[in-house]
Amino acid sequence: MNKKNLQDLTIMIIDDDQLIREKLTQLFTRLNAKVITASNGLEGLEIIKVEVIDVIISDVNMPKMDGLSLIEKIREFN
Repeated sequence: MNKKNLQDLTIMIIDDDQLIREKLTQLFTRLNAKVITASNGLEGLEIIKVEVIDVIISDVNMPKMDGLSLIEKIREFN
């Protein structure tokens, strides 16, 4: 992937595992993307309501709101 292609992207990583969030953040930051993280679906949903996000990478099994429920909620307002 070309670094220039990612510099205009905002990527959201939603995962309850802190290590996974950190590693993915490091990866995409090195590729010049803006990265926003959340530790569960509810937290991610609140951020998505106020931020413009280009790509969402989400775990499926998380506490409070799983990834599939998150997708349904996003589709309701977006």
